[in-house]
Amino acid sequence: MERIKSEIINAIRASPSNSIFKKGIPIEDRIYSEVPIFLNLLETYFYDEEKFHGYLNSHYSTWINIFQDDFIRLIIMYNRAYDFYRIKQVEKEAKMIKMADEYNANKLIEDLEDMGLSPNIGSITKSLSRSRITKKKPSMKSKKK
Repeated sequence: MERIKSEIINAIRASPSNSIFKKGIPIEDRIYSEVPIFLNLLETYFYDEEKFHGYLNSHYSTWINIFQDDFIRLIIMYNRAYDFYRIKQVEKEAKMIKMADEYNANKLIEDLEDMGLSPNIGSITKSLSRSRITKKKPSMKSKKK
């Protein structure tokens, strides 16, 4: 993904009027003055995937009609790579959560076995009823004077 990001930045750096904008379309000077700001944002957030993606696509949606087709292809390639990256991140997070759940379950079983309890619900409720701890509320016994 970094290679595609570098290609995008290099295309902007090369010559904004020749490399990223369509030829033969009148483009306002104000747009040309925004290109260095756009380039600076992309360079600043090169290693911040979320911000780079956000700034690139906000300019893409604004300037889509004046970008050259080759530059649009670069952005589309980047967006596909970014989507693949996000899917891998979500899969990695899901795997880590699953591993943490398995670790916690094993730790709970070990702790129950250390207390002399079997890790199934039936044995826990049986042990609690033997020790006179039940689901029922304690009865109020009259106090003897």
